[in-house]
Amino acid sequence: MEELFSSIIENRLMDDKPFRHFKGEEIQSELTSQKNLPHYDADVIGERIYSELIRRFKEFNLISELSSSETDLEVDENECVFKYQVRGKSPDTVIANLRKRYLNRAVEDQAEIKAKRQVIDEFDEEQSALADFW
Repeated sequence: MEELFSSIIENRLMDDKPFRHFKGEEIQSELTSQKNLPHYDADVIGERIYSELIRRFKEFNLISELSSSETDLEVDENECVFKYQVRGKSPDTVIANLRKRYLNRAVEDQAEIKAKRQVIDEFDEEQSALADFW
């Protein structure tokens, strides 16, 4: 993930465009590339990874979607454009903050999932098994 966003920011700086904005298509093309995802079904897998990544980033409030009029990037009317919602004036700081906030939120989600599983397991242990009735 870090490498993906770093390469997009690097390209943005080389093109002299705002590095805090990026197109969904850029992420998608990197994720579906055979170079980055050497799999015979890279398009399908890359699309699933893209959808989940964007969903999580929006849910974690790491990115927000922009309209085509809110960016200096050259985009079509129906193209998805996103903006990083993390602090930082330099690309390195933005990437570091993005990584830090993503990992913190991912750990919180994992802890919540484990707690829910534990409650379910404890409830299931108290229930009678079908074999108890035979």
